[in-house]
Amino acid sequence: MASKLARTLKVDLKMGLTAVLSTFVTVALIGVMPVATAHEGATGIVKERMDRFKASKTSLQTMKQALKTEDWTVLQTEAEQLNVWANEMVEYFPEGSNQAPSEARDAVWQDWDGFVRAVQAFGVTTQDLVSAVDNRSVNEATLAFKATAQSCKACHDSFRKE
Repeated sequence: MASKLARTLKVDLKMGLTAVLSTFVTVALIGVMPVATAHEGATGIVKERMDRFKASKTSLQTMKQALKTEDWTVLQTEAEQLNVWANEMVEYFPEGSNQAPSEARDAVWQDWDGFVRAVQAFGVTTQDLVSAVDNRSVNEATLAFKATAQSCKACHDSFRKE
């Protein structure tokens, strides 16, 4: 009797674990699907641009966690990568590069000077972020991080499709 109960519990536990893992994988895939779908069909400079924006989003997420633990090595690496992107970004928006599945609004090219100013503002915030991280000041780095994230949002509000 005890042996039969033990086998039944093992089967129930195994089935329960399988269900939990299956649910976890499904949720993880659904979470990734919008990114994969957004980039589906992208080629050339549009794909490169989308990949760089995805990387910058990942950098911001990584930095948010690194600020909590004061991981200055990670913060330095990510801040520098964001600053490099800020200095290269306009090159990824050549005229005629707004074909689907690009998420850029036509406003990028219609208000090129405004777009360039927004990218330059991002560059200033990322340089401030690099400096704050160099100073190893959590307060400065947190403020600079928030300014950088706000700079991203402001540009996206004006120049990125929903």
